[in-house]
Amino acid sequence: MGKEVPNWPFFCSTCCDGDEIDVATADGIWLGYLRRLLIEYYTTYSKKCNSSSDLLASASQLSSDWVRRFVRLALTEPGATISVTLDQRKAAAIALSVLLPGAMPQSFMGSLPHDQKASAGAVHRMISVVRELERACVQLFKGGLGAMTKFIASQQSSNSPLPTDAVEREIVASLSEWLAARPAGTGPAAVAGPPVAAVAAAEAGAAAAAAAAAAAEAADAAVAAAANGDAAPIGGAPAQDPAAAAAAAVAAAGGRRPQPTSAYDVVASAVRALGPTVAHDIVSFCVAVVSDPVVSAFNVEHVSGLRGLSQLLRSPSLSTDLPIVLSEVVKNGAVCPTFPRHRLSEDMVLLLKRLRMGVAFLNAVKRMGGSGNAVAVATADCVDQMAACLLSYHAEQPLVADSAAAFGSMWSGAGLTREQMRAFFLSVFPDANDDPLVTGMYFPGRLQFRASAFQCAEKADLGVCSKNYQDARKSFSPGAFIICCAFSHPKMLDFIVLDKREGPQALLDAIITRFATLPRIIVYDFGCGAVRSALGKLPWLLAVSTVVRDAFHIINHVCSKFSASFTILKHTNKVAHEQRNRAIKALKRLLSACGPVEYTSILSYHMLVQNIRAAPRDACTTSLPEAFDFSPFYFSRVPCACGCGQMDDNPFPVDEDE
Repeated sequence: MGKEVPNWPFFCSTCCDGDEIDVATADGIWLGYLRRLLIEYYTTYSKKCNSSSDLLASASQLSSDWVRRFVRLALTEPGATISVTLDQRKAAAIALSVLLPGAMPQSFMGSLPHDQKASAGAVHRMISVVRELERACVQLFKGGLGAMTKFIASQQSSNSPLPTDAVEREIVASLSEWLAARPAGTGPAAVAGPPVAAVAAAEAGAAAAAAAAAAAEAADAAVAAAANGDAAPIGGAPAQDPAAAAAAAVAAAGGRRPQPTSAYDVVASAVRALGPTVAHDIVSFCVAVVSDPVVSAFNVEHVSGLRGLSQLLRSPSLSTDLPIVLSEVVKNGAVCPTFPRHRLSEDMVLLLKRLRMGVAFLNAVKRMGGSGNAVAVATADCVDQMAACLLSYHAEQPLVADSAAAFGSMWSGAGLTREQMRAFFLSVFPDANDDPLVTGMYFPGRLQFRASAFQCAEKADLGVCSKNYQDARKSFSPGAFIICCAFSHPKMLDFIVLDKREGPQALLDAIITRFATLPRIIVYDFGCGAVRSALGKLPWLLAVSTVVRDAFHIINHVCSKFSASFTILKHTNKVAHEQRNRAIKALKRLLSACGPVEYTSILSYHMLVQNIRAAPRDACTTSLPEAFDFSPFYFSRVPCACGCGQMDDNPFPVDEDE
């Protein structure tokens, strides 16, 4: 059974159409063989593929990983301390220039790249209408100020020639000034003594108190109007911002609200009036638009849908169009023939059917009434920038030797059949071998179609999130990496025996080399690291595939908001790899005593047995008993291996005693 393995157990009849698969799940397991028995590293058929900095810069509205991280922390954890190292000081300053551009020195603002100013401006306009940014950014200001101050001190101690720290000195002056005279509503003063606004209010006397009371009353009325939907109609003139009115009231009275302890504390007043649940729908979508790399959540085919969404959000008839769009999104199947395609985008509806977070956002905007106009228009600007990012990232690049563009042109397989891709691969690697003892990859029924984009000695760029792949036990190899389908009875499609390759590299190598048609969704516990590894090398992969985190680990990686929002994942088994890894862990003592040959053979046989047990559960229309005998099902498809050729005619025999 283990030597002449049939292919049918490794293809899921439910979620796979031949080589095509909708959702694949993947994970590694730290059960390796004894390192002292390691003979040599596995053979990798790879071609050099240099990461492109241009691709990395165009993949997101904010090109830097650390800038997006600092912006996300300020918006989602406003009360938590934000640590900024010396190397991260510029990223923190850029993040502050996006969130509060008026608080940064003009010399620094003028030094920012021109091509990012449009995106930064759109991001600021959108975030400012859903968040009280001055309260949200206090901890980021403190972290940035601390890092800049340490840098200046280190420059002075090393006797570096001036003005190497001139920019930092200007930023320190601006940040210190902002913290010393913080606006009302941002928490306790950063310096000793009474707040500046309080002193001014005391000197103003009764007149200021009366003005404060009037402003507060106006703010309360504005908030109530927003909650009741009594503001100006969407598409008309925007109503007075209740957040601005409330801030004016607090400033005039000299009062200060306490430091925020949660993200809800810094929600703008107009959004807060909707309640925590609806406010979360609006804020989560806006944060996802800012913090997620655009190309990790959207493919090339979604450009038209994003543009249609932008047009909807800017439409003067938004209040009329929203119910039509939302009623169409919740329907199953194709778009209704009566849908007004002459003024609303059908591609937008298809996009929203895919993205539940977008539907929740539009429902929340609908409930805001007239005050939702500012949110809709500001978000439309960011949606336009997202479409621009997609077009820029997937634009044709010059075919420089060893570049990502040259690798994609050679190996993407666009327009080729499986047979043509295999023939081309063999023409480049005529001595290629699919034996798992040679390659470390066990893929029954799936030959290698493309070269690997990651060479053995190459270290992957995993971005700002970290997952420790290096600290394996010194006595053992790193273990194995499995890929499964995502059905209720998942099958293991393959496994990779790891040597020194990182997890994301092993995943991406397996996907691009063994799947002629790439999966639509790839679920992986370190999905953000896999995306970061693919951004600069494999744009053609991200053009058709989306990498997300699994349901078990998503709480540990909050760097992506869109990951849990895809409709296709609603009824899939996103933790299939964890279930299969649990069975492998039962072999821990056996595998740890093996060498590479025995290790690979045992995992191969284990994988076959697990899939043979899963196949009849998929094929049977009723639930099988726990003690079901799987051998009749197996021998109904495969003749007996002893040479007699006997086969079973009934795959699901009925016990006469029952």
